[in-house]
Amino acid sequence: MAVTKLTDQDVVDLMRKEFERKLSKYCKENGIESSDPKEVDKDDDKKADDKDDEKSDQISAMSIAPGLRVKHKDSQLVYTVVGVNLALGTITLRNPEKQSFPVPGEELEAEYVLD
Repeated sequence: MAVTKLTDQDVVDLMRKEFERKLSKYCKENGIESSDPKEVDKDDDKKADDKDDEKSDQISAMSIAPGLRVKHKDSQLVYTVVGVNLALGTITLRNPEKQSFPVPGEELEAEYVLD
């Protein structure tokens, strides 16, 4: 059986195909019509311009990962993210007393900020 070696161009081509596959999936999940990287960048820039007035400590359920600390806006209590369930759209938080509870993603975005 013959072994073929990958050239630098082969690796670049593989990386490009994987990037395009992931970009296409991202576009479908986020309702972006074009999967052309230049168009997606324009959409992201437009969204960023629209959000310039918002605080930089606001959080999005899509950017949440276990270990992240968030603060409840009203109570000022700090919670730790212990789990993310994308299928249900919930984030599991642990309070200072070490009790865990699920929070819907929309509630997290509305009532919590990064600590």
